[in-house]
Amino acid sequence: SFRIIPELNHHLMEGLKNPKETVKTSLFLFFFSKLFSSSIQKRYLITKEVVEKNNIETLWYELKGENKVAQSVELMTFGNFLTMHLSMLYGENPATVPYVDYFKKKLKGI
Repeated sequence: SFRIIPELNHHLMEGLKNPKETVKTSLFLFFFSKLFSSSIQKRYLITKEVVEKNNIETLWYELKGENKVAQSVELMTFGNFLTMHLSMLYGENPATVPYVDYFKKKLKGI
């Protein structure tokens, strides 16, 4: 699931410890930028600390682009490669989207 850091700090952190099964299989992937405001940078560091205190694995990726546009493209490219890699690991065809197709057909019928 995707959460924006300030919102996560208010609504999600207290629920990190339960259910125990979820904790064992969860992973937090942080995309950090030195272009974030100092208050958001601080939130990232503290959030990572809280997540790790709950024994949840974290991965930290620091965006390297020199400006917001470059970092946006970097993050989209990273996401595309991640999606492609995961689809290969799971033996899925990333070019097909059967549930999206199903959803669109149902919407047209409404």
